[in-house]
Amino acid sequence: MGWLGLGVIFLLSVGVFVHSQATRVFLNEAAGRAEGTLQLATTALEGYLERFERLPPLIAKQQLELPPLSGPS
Repeated sequence: MGWLGLGVIFLLSVGVFVHSQATRVFLNEAAGRAEGTLQLATTALEGYLERFERLPPLIAKQQLELPPLSGPS
């Protein structure tokens, strides 16, 4: 194995190292963006649910008025 073989091994080693580091950086950035998106969706859904918290007691207080049932025509 001459200098060419050692050069190829060195370049492959550097390539594998750079690839692993780039993958790690990309995954960390993607996780950060996903966390922000998830937090935004959670906040929006909590706000949406808060609007309906008062409905069950209000519905329970109302008298249900149904029209009289009529027989078959």
